[in-house]
Amino acid sequence: MTFSGSVTGSVFARNAGGVLSLGKQDRVSECTIVLNEGADGSAVQTRDGNLSIERTIVAFNDTESTVACSDGAQIRMGCCNVFGNSGGDYVGCIEDILNDGNFSADPLFCNPDANQFELTDDSPCLPENNNQCRLVGAKGVPCPLTPVVRASWGDLKRLLNDSPTPK
Repeated sequence: MTFSGSVTGSVFARNAGGVLSLGKQDRVSECTIVLNEGADGSAVQTRDGNLSIERTIVAFNDTESTVACSDGAQIRMGCCNVFGNSGGDYVGCIEDILNDGNFSADPLFCNPDANQFELTDDSPCLPENNNQCRLVGAKGVPCPLTPVVRASWGDLKRLLNDSPTPK
């Protein structure tokens, strides 16, 4: 996908080939770029100019490179989590950017197999679990909780006895 301008608060998941191709003075902020694949692609690519990536998760992508930069492109990253990518994490044109709050840790998604990219309570991407950054990624709402109802053994037997029998 080719973009110009800003991309904010978006999830890019399970795409084939290159995911984000950006041009001059573009900005990616508060996004989750996860589980994309493509042997000849990259999770993020800059065509030219300056690219700013802020508070974004780039994780578990199966691409040739995680971030690809054209000649002379400048990338600034702040408070990003780059983790578990087959092309490497902080490598290539972003190998010297592991500063400014950037880190590499499992984001701890709720259920990525079901495309639930909300974060568990102990995710390093939540503001209360990192010292320097606000929310990192697009889905900061913690995993939905399943309510627990107290029941006695007798209550459970009644539920089973009241259930229709399979035919």
